[in-house]
Amino acid sequence: MKICFITEYFPTGSMCDIRGGAEAVAFYEAKYLSVNHAVEVITSFESGSKREDLIGNIRVFRCGKARDYAHKNAFADRFLFMRSAYLFGRRQKYDLIVGFSIITYPVAWKISKKLRVPCIIRYHDVLVGKWIRNFGINGLIGEILEKYTLSRKFAAIIAVSDYTAGNLQRYFRETEKIHVVHNGVEIPVTSRAKAEFPTIVCVSRLVKYKHVDDLVNAIALLLKDFPDLQCEIIGTGPEEKKLKRLAMQRGINEHVTFSGFVPDHGKLMEMIRSSHVFCLPSSLEGFGIAILESMACGVPFVAADIPALAEVSDKKGGLFFQCRNVEDLAEKTGMILKDSQLQNKLSIEGRRRANEFLWTDLSKKTETIYEKTVGEWSYPKAG
Repeated sequence: MKICFITEYFPTGSMCDIRGGAEAVAFYEAKYLSVNHAVEVITSFESGSKREDLIGNIRVFRCGKARDYAHKNAFADRFLFMRSAYLFGRRQKYDLIVGFSIITYPVAWKISKKLRVPCIIRYHDVLVGKWIRNFGINGLIGEILEKYTLSRKFAAIIAVSDYTAGNLQRYFRETEKIHVVHNGVEIPVTSRAKAEFPTIVCVSRLVKYKHVDDLVNAIALLLKDFPDLQCEIIGTGPEEKKLKRLAMQRGINEHVTFSGFVPDHGKLMEMIRSSHVFCLPSSLEGFGIAILESMACGVPFVAADIPALAEVSDKKGGLFFQCRNVEDLAEKTGMILKDSQLQNKLSIEGRRRANEFLWTDLSKKTETIYEKTVGEWSYPKAG
């Protein structure tokens, strides 16, 4: 097959410089599917990247004007990308079009209509009715795009979790076309030693619904029992300045390090591996790939008790706290930090669970759906 992946962002090299879940899915699926199929990626032209590139077996085309990575808003740049991606894609020849995010779903569908080929979208989370609550008035654009997307006819929708699939069934009428293929992980090869002092690491986009501020406030409570505690927050986003200011206000800035974006994924996994606890306080996740990576590293996690995170972990490898409850977050983190036997138990559980989510295996499931869809495809007369 000749497959076209459309994703707003894509790594610039094989070192997998990834900043979001949708990019991770696109990269790893492209990596493994390109062994047996021709995979081309249409993505944004980020500043400093090449217009056309070859990453392994993957051909990458970067469209639109030069732009920097954006976590939210940037509407003008995003709509210009959507337009340029469509104009480029409509001139190509593909057997299948795959969209990977809310920005690319309409583009993928439009290109498939033009080329008269099937379109599949990889769905991460359903936010209908939640956009404005989580993103403010600017979320209205997302609300419109998602409702438009779910009113289209796709050859299939592949959800990243049973949780997301269940939410999709409320809005996408052709429920028989909804499949589930979880996100995956590559088990890291690292022998990096644990930090000498108790350490918490958080890998997250710094946006409101990730609630990294709850972690900062929890650190202030934990310092009473763990005076040498260090917390490393890895990631960037619009909340970064507020979080740094909060750490200053709480008088704990010497205990909280903001490391920004780490482009080398191998180095990122080493940073996780050297910590004692991984924390994800987010209230909104369709899967939670960061939790999976912490388990693959053998690092116990503390996470908000939300459905998607419970699904990916099967309640193994870590402890859950009541979402937005800072005291509970601090208590569960402290339980792990002070109990080496519990750390070891959760570490073993996590590694075992992570081995059930290898990209090598999950990509085969995706490949089967893609091949079946293309093999059975006939262009609909209407819709």
